Amino acid sequence: MMLTDTPARRTFCQDTRRNASVTAPAGVGKTWAITERVSQLALGPQGREELERLVVVTYTRKAAQQMQERVQKRLAGSHPELLRGLEGAFFGTIHGFCLKLLKEYGVALGPLSLAPDDDTLWLRFLREGDLGAVPEALQRYTDSDGLLVLAKHSLGAGPHGYGKELAPRPKPCFESLLAYTAQGRTAAGVRRAQETLRQWVALPGRPLPDYTLSDGTFRQLWENDWGPFKQWLTEAAWAWLEPLSQRFHAFCLEKGFLTYESMVYTAAQMLKDERLRKRIQAKKFNVILDEAQDTDALQFEVLLGVASDQARKGSLYFPQQGRFCMVGDPQQSIFGSRADLETYLDIEKTLHSSGCLERLVFNVTFRCSQAIVAGLNTLFPKILQGKQQASYVPLEAAEQAPLGAFCQYTPVGGAPAEANTHERCELEATALALWLEGLTPQQLGARNWCQVAILAPRNAWLSTLAAALQARGNIPFQVLSDTRTHAQDPVYAHALSLLLALTQPSNRFEIAKTLRSLFGCSDASMADFAANGGAFVLQESREDPGPIGQSLQTLARWSASIQGLCPLMAWRIISPKLEARLFIEKSTLHAGLQRLSLLALQAQQSNQDLNAFVASLRQQAAAPLPTPAPKPGHLQLLSCHKAKGLEWEVVLIPFLHRPILYAQNPFPRLQKENGIFKLELFKSPKDFSENPQRYELQRLLYVTCTRAKNNLILINDSAFYPETQGSFAALLGPLDLPAFSPCNAFTQEPPAPPQRQSLPDWQPARARVFPKIQTPSHFAAQKGFREAPDDGYLLGKPYGQWWHSLMETLPWAQGPQAWEAHARPKLPSSPDPQRAHAEFQRFLDSELAHALQASGAAFWTELPFFYPQSPTLCWEGAVDLLVRTHEDRFWLIDWKTERQGPCEAHFLQVQAYVEALKATLGAEPKAIVYFTAGGGSGVEVGIKEVKG
Repeated sequence: MMLTDTPARRTFCQDTRRNASVTAPAGVGKTWAITERVSQLALGPQGREELERLVVVTYTRKAAQQMQERVQKRLAGSHPELLRGLEGAFFGTIHGFCLKLLKEYGVALGPLSLAPDDDTLWLRFLREGDLGAVPEALQRYTDSDGLLVLAKHSLGAGPHGYGKELAPRPKPCFESLLAYTAQGRTAAGVRRAQETLRQWVALPGRPLPDYTLSDGTFRQLWENDWGPFKQWLTEAAWAWLEPLSQRFHAFCLEKGFLTYESMVYTAAQMLKDERLRKRIQAKKFNVILDEAQDTDALQFEVLLGVASDQARKGSLYFPQQGRFCMVGDPQQSIFGSRADLETYLDIEKTLHSSGCLERLVFNVTFRCSQAIVAGLNTLFPKILQGKQQASYVPLEAAEQAPLGAFCQYTPVGGAPAEANTHERCELEATALALWLEGLTPQQLGARNWCQVAILAPRNAWLSTLAAALQARGNIPFQVLSDTRTHAQDPVYAHALSLLLALTQPSNRFEIAKTLRSLFGCSDASMADFAANGGAFVLQESREDPGPIGQSLQTLARWSASIQGLCPLMAWRIISPKLEARLFIEKSTLHAGLQRLSLLALQAQQSNQDLNAFVASLRQQAAAPLPTPAPKPGHLQLLSCHKAKGLEWEVVLIPFLHRPILYAQNPFPRLQKENGIFKLELFKSPKDFSENPQRYELQRLLYVTCTRAKNNLILINDSAFYPETQGSFAALLGPLDLPAFSPCNAFTQEPPAPPQRQSLPDWQPARARVFPKIQTPSHFAAQKGFREAPDDGYLLGKPYGQWWHSLMETLPWAQGPQAWEAHARPKLPSSPDPQRAHAEFQRFLDSELAHALQASGAAFWTELPFFYPQSPTLCWEGAVDLLVRTHEDRFWLIDWKTERQGPCEAHFLQVQAYVEALKATLGAEPKAIVYFTAGGGSGVEVGIKEVKG
């Protein structure tokens, strides 16, 4: 079946001669589309050459590896000869690609490698480099030490041109501030601020005063009077920071190192050299950029530059046709600290308006159920709006998507008024743990616990929930959002300490640490050992070893056993010795040892010796631990940010009403706004509604809600949090969602597949004489009629299924009040609640509803029939509603939810129903086709009779 966005998909995948910008919301299959485009390039007339010029840039190395493996699998089956060309393609991150450019084209820069430790290089620069003179005004009125820290991270961030000629320093004038007279409750605060200002005027060398209280008029006067002076200080700071960061960059290059932050900058600088630019552009790179919404301006400059064949025009390079594509979703831009949405939208708009690329939209999601899609399309057009948001792209559920559920659960209980926020969080976590304890994953709508995820915007909140689940002890769970570093992992920390001691026999500090942690030597015994002339060095022979001397001898033997070995062999010798001396929970210990074994293998594959391997372990000690693999049968707990790109059958979102606070970086700080770094030296409070973080929070909520495949359950915890400003609930508004209802969508064990048996020779021949079975809809199709596609609603078919289910369960014999009482709770669960409310009310007001109120009537819903229309054809189906009136007449009612209104195909289908029931009942029923949409015009169609 053709998808509604098939033309856009076909254009992107097959027309490789054109550039494209694809908007790809959650679950639309963007990875598949990129794989197909790469495959189409490979299968072209110059496939191998195209692959060797290919650059696929993704957000993480893991995503790049997965995409490369998909392409390899796609080509291996039909065109294995192209796999050699694929080896020349680049799949990786932007930093990896820039490093590749620098190694291939940056010959004049000399041999470069990634700096193992940025901080060590920076400290070395501070000792040996040229810092320049700190302006006197910066030392007096700002935190110059804080500015020095910013210099390390501000390479290429400053507004170029500052620092050449600063205007004379303005002198603040405070006449309006000192003359201001405050009224009411703000008067005392204003007077205190005025007194502080007078003291500063008398001694202007003191730090600048500030006013952040609630008198808006006085605060505006304060900003007006201080504004020019603060702006001058900012320009002076940039004038010092920018050349300082440039000098640090030159210092690193001189030492043969690149920092992580300077890789992209250096590649961009190479493109500004005309000779190097022409050499790079002669390669004719073909760039496919994934997660484009998370790409910053400097990264775009590099990728567009290598895909172009000319110099930059203004602030952009314009790529050649067929050599640049980007795939992104502005609704999933949640990493504003690194890249901002405004930059992506501006660049995409400029390239499109210049004719450099075509805009395409994928909107059919293969992930979310019909109910979730309907909920998203109802809620998020109102949430994702404003000058810092892109227009919401309505999703469309795939044809085979399950109905699913978008619902809420209200925990039992609440929090006392005197409880603090953490206590409220603990109470909610306990209530959730108790609730989940009474459910199976099947009742939630998942096959097992590992297909259920609980997402929260903060890792600390997950820890509270994990503690509550642990206290109950009945549900296996796993926390995937681990913020610990390698150094905080006990296995890694002990292994690193031991390896440092064994490879550096004179490293007294690490040797003493190993004696304490692995051999159980007390501080007192080691102090006595040192006081009696003992040395913490590894020696195999000692006259009077004692306990500590014996431990040192053991370490000396271990050290001798690994000398000259490769990292993997050395680790295999040390690993069992370490395992025997670590008293750590088994699964944690084995996981840590296995992770270190993998690192040793990678070091050996990179031709590192043992000392280099230990050095690499030391360098990445401050790096975060890798995300563990999900454990089978374990409930998954992780942060909303960590969940991006993942999916589960059921997702629960707790802590909905808890305010989400954003930690502000200390002043001075660099803040990115509209693609440009802004230096903030002083506090300038902003209202939450104007804070860019609010817009990112809206997108984070969208990402969170699009992780579920079947059921999305919001935890309505309003009884636990009285103040909800800044929470997910504040963005959603009142939760007009159906209540969660346990289901049995999945059985505990899938049924065994039926065993196929061979048929006797006579059975296929006999089967051919059986009548053919058809539904009445097929009968109508045989007559040459086709129903027009229901393009008026994104959820035409799911909505029809929902309406038929509602009509099937109405208590028909009890009258309109009972109908309405039964239907009202079910209306919000419709794929299109707004439509459901309108059309059910239209039905209650209709001529048909009034006719069905007559007493004495009998009702049958979904009445099945099987009618042998001829010796070779049987009709099989179900009548939506059959009514026997008090006059013993039969009415056959068929519900239609299509928007296009009545057509002859509908009546031919019902004619088959009439013929079948006439033969069964002995009387011809009156046929009624009821169109819920009123023909698409909102006019009640009423009763339509069809003659049998």
